[in-house]
Amino acid sequence: MAHAPYAARVLLPFTVTLMREGLGSVLKTKLKEMAVIKTSQVNGCNY
Repeated sequence: MAHAPYAARVLLPFTVTLMREGLGSVLKTKLKEMAVIKTSQVNGCNY
């Protein structure tokens, strides 16, 4: 996202909403963050 600031501005509110607990969310925020980190590792991305 650092290479596409417009995309980051557009996607940030969406990402914040997805990571929030509650509002019918099944997974805890900690588990969601662990999934993000593992996905970045599998894809060879620095997180």
